[in-house]
Amino acid sequence: MRRLGLGELRFGHGVPVSEGVSYREPDWDRAKWGEIPKAVAVWLPFAITEGTVLGVSQLTVSSNGCVIGLTGLTRPPDPADARPPAGGIRFGVIWPDGTKLFSEMWIDGLHERPSAPVLRGPGNVVSNSSRQIYMSHWMWPLPPPGTLAMFAEWPERGIPETSVELDAAVIRQAAREVVRIWEDDRPLRPNIIDHN
Repeated sequence: MRRLGLGELRFGHGVPVSEGVSYREPDWDRAKWGEIPKAVAVWLPFAITEGTVLGVSQLTVSSNGCVIGLTGLTRPPDPADARPPAGGIRFGVIWPDGTKLFSEMWIDGLHERPSAPVLRGPGNVVSNSSRQIYMSHWMWPLPPPGTLAMFAEWPERGIPETSVELDAAVIRQAAREVVRIWEDDRPLRPNIIDHN
């Protein structure tokens, strides 16, 4: 096998470039493009039992919302059992004003600005044979000041609905530390209705 020298690499040469229009996604759909979000390491356990751990393990905050990461670990009664952990984790958030957000409420492809906050997920579900699962949920917009109650249940692992609390100031402060690199001046997709 012949090794290439750095000068022989032609990054991007011969790769077709789309001449089409690039559209931005609406703020309620995902983190804003062109900014570096602020990662906040947290550990808010819902449950720690003989065979299962479940908790909020990370917040990734953007100027328009927050990704909430959950981590679940399981230990089988039989060490030879290498099956990944069972699914079925339900997650939700109650805002300081009492607004309840459930991940099942999200309708994919929402084309009009929602009139209420949304929780989209789970996304980025990663499960492996080491019996660990990670899932993320997008919460829009940033929460108001006060206490957030986050709740989860994992019936397959014997964890009933359990809640933890987080001061929304943690998220709001992280949003002030987001680094904006570029402004996104692309138009919204034509099928998006945003009355903001």
